Amino acid sequence: MKAIFLFFAWSLCIISNAQEKIDPTIIEKIRHEAFNNSKVMNTAFYLTDVSGPRLAGSPGWNRAVNWAKGQLTKWGLQNIVLEKWGEFGKGWELQRNYLAMTSPYYQALSAVPDAYTKGTPGKMPLKGDVILLNPKDTNELKQYVGKLRNKIVLTGVDRPTPPLVSFQPTAYRLDDKTLEARKDKDYWIKMRRPMSDSLKLAIQQRSTLQREINKLIKTEQPALVLSQSYLGNGTVY
Repeated sequence: MKAIFLFFAWSLCIISNAQEKIDPTIIEKIRHEAFNNSKVMNTAFYLTDVSGPRLAGSPGWNRAVNWAKGQLTKWGLQNIVLEKWGEFGKGWELQRNYLAMTSPYYQALSAVPDAYTKGTPGKMPLKGDVILLNPKDTNELKQYVGKLRNKIVLTGVDRPTPPLVSFQPTAYRLDDKTLEARKDKDYWIKMRRPMSDSLKLAIQQRSTLQREINKLIKTEQPALVLSQSYLGNGTVY
């Protein structure tokens, strides 16, 4: 075993010490392809804009993988096949959706259905009264028992909506002063401050409350639930 290890190490030394012959013509061809004939943007365009959303099992996913298979075949690759990986379940695709406030006046609203949610019964418009579900704790949640069935429930309104116009750039470069400060290990120690007990307790209480809200919604079976997106940074929040 020791002899094999020594031979392996000796072989590595030979490989590392060997001078690789560089062909400038090949290097130039590679650079030319990368900078002048790149297909990256075209490929990304077909996989995203042309194919559409690619949720597993969806028609958009099928369009994307079949396009990729055909494109790889055009590029000269052989034996391109789509491998089966097991049973997934039902696919899902958003064909159309519409949401509007009708009282006290009409206003169209921007919203996107959660993946795998059912459509409205009989493909007919769903209309109903809105009830705000925003309890501060589990005790306050009890007042909503028996009041949510067949209602349109609005949740998660405590998250502030950012202004539509911002004067700060979305992306920016760090200046020299900021970069210099981040070289100091004390900077990162301060950034890793432990979570306070009060914050831990608040997170636990919020998690408990959210579980109870989910249980109540499942029991009451409202007609529709509207919730805020935690990733909102554009049209839909």
